Amino acid sequence: MKLLIAMREEFEWSHALEDRHVEQIKKMFPDLNVVVGRGEEVIQKEARDADIIAGYPVRIPPITQNMPVKWIHSFSAGVDRVLTPEIKANDDIIVSNSSGIHAIPISEHILGLLLSFNKNFPTLNKRQKNHVWKREEPTRELHHKTIVVFGLGAIGNETAKLLKAFNCTVYGVVRTLRKKPEYIDGLFTMETVQDILPTSDYVIICLPGSPEITGSFNTRLFSKMNPRTVIVNIGRGTIINQDDLIEALVNKTIGGALLDVTSPEPLPANSPLWDMENVIITPHCAGSSPNSMDRAIDRLCLNIEAFLKNEKLPNLVDKELGY
Repeated sequence: MKLLIAMREEFEWSHALEDRHVEQIKKMFPDLNVVVGRGEEVIQKEARDADIIAGYPVRIPPITQNMPVKWIHSFSAGVDRVLTPEIKANDDIIVSNSSGIHAIPISEHILGLLLSFNKNFPTLNKRQKNHVWKREEPTRELHHKTIVVFGLGAIGNETAKLLKAFNCTVYGVVRTLRKKPEYIDGLFTMETVQDILPTSDYVIICLPGSPEITGSFNTRLFSKMNPRTVIVNIGRGTIINQDDLIEALVNKTIGGALLDVTSPEPLPANSPLWDMENVIITPHCAGSSPNSMDRAIDRLCLNIEAFLKNEKLPNLVDKELGY
């Protein structure tokens, strides 16, 4: 059985596949033929007879009917690039992701955005560059704020745990109600969250991209918030209707936006979001970490073990839901 790991030709520090990673897989699964493909041409050639293809979605090649691939594994949590209509319709191919491996770096990134916004760090940094000593604007505290987290997967849960250290009131929004974790003060669904949105200081989007929630954060939802609510998005840019977001910021319907993802990406240079004082933008880098590939390979091995035993994969993706 052949495993193709599809990688970029150039080195990228946060996504670097090292020899030790390949050796880890080979040691655990000596009967598996592990091949690393770097560059589009090599990847396409090696994919022709691969049973398993793993990699970041942007590197995974198009799958045709004559290819023997049985399983596609994404090194990221998002698989929207992988779930083409052909893959969705093919019952012989399963898809899995690496959901959970980015919980620590992304939750820390979220906390960094919240603290930066509250303490006016972007403005203060600009003044430092211009050698200006000025401290007129009041800063805010994260302490005791009310926060609504959309999506209680690994990232949402880890974020909630960190926020409780600031004595925040944290509400979670989930698809279906279940027993709440001790660090969550209440659970809501998309249908009932409007009851709590008016009290929110921050709304954090930790949802995966899926057709059913595309554009769901729009004028209707923003109008349920209050003028101090700040939106944080580390999910997918398509979840927010960006024109409605800009309008809500201009009209001061909401208090700000902290965005690691946008639609499209990269964010066009002429987008008004760049120049808004109440917006912080980071270039889809929340999950970057020198430990990313270590965690990705550990998760891949966990799923390989289940696959070879004909067991359900721990990270199996529901093709219809998209996660």
